[in-house]
Amino acid sequence: MSIPNIIAFCGPMGSGKDSYGTTYKNFINSKNLIHYSFATPLKEELNQIVKLIKKNKLDSDEKLSKQSKKLNTSKNELQELIIILSEELNTNPDLNFFTDRSINIRKALQYWGTTVRRTQDINYWVKKARIFLENKIFIGDLVYITDARFSNECNLIRDLGGVLVYLEAPERERIKRIELRDGITPKKELLNHPSEIEIQSYPDFNIKINTVENNDLLQNIKKIIKR
Repeated sequence: MSIPNIIAFCGPMGSGKDSYGTTYKNFINSKNLIHYSFATPLKEELNQIVKLIKKNKLDSDEKLSKQSKKLNTSKNELQELIIILSEELNTNPDLNFFTDRSINIRKALQYWGTTVRRTQDINYWVKKARIFLENKIFIGDLVYITDARFSNECNLIRDLGGVLVYLEAPERERIKRIELRDGITPKKELLNHPSEIEIQSYPDFNIKINTVENNDLLQNIKKIIKR
């Protein structure tokens, strides 16, 4: 059995990334296997901004200007995010980006992660990931990833000797899965966001799996390991 130092399960929302990640973790069953997410530093940033909103540190132009400088964003970018977060906080006052799922949470992740940070620097999140992953490889840890969404993220994994697995499923099937999992129907603007679309045209996956036709997760994991 050959276990890659890094493996990434890729695909648009509802393709099965988390399910494959969990099955992989249980199959490998190693204390040296860790789960990394490109979205971890993104969620940390958003949770921090939620705290600022709750502490009324973003409720005036002066405060917005001060915090936007600290966050290295424009005041308009921060205001747009506040609108999305405030709508979510109206019904979810204990909002936590690491545990909660909703349409507004997805919108906030897409907006801040892509429209703001990747516009500033296309490698904004990749730079953070490289430092983490190189350190883990150096000490001999194994890593699995379930949210590589962009070509530069996939290229990083390949550069580090990792394996890229693309999970395929028709849009109607993915919508059905999201409805069952989250109780929401994703809108077209979410399904067609660059963070969902770009991965579908990436040319250099090591393996592709149709998760509708081949739905035995454990057997598929075993095949990946034996390849």
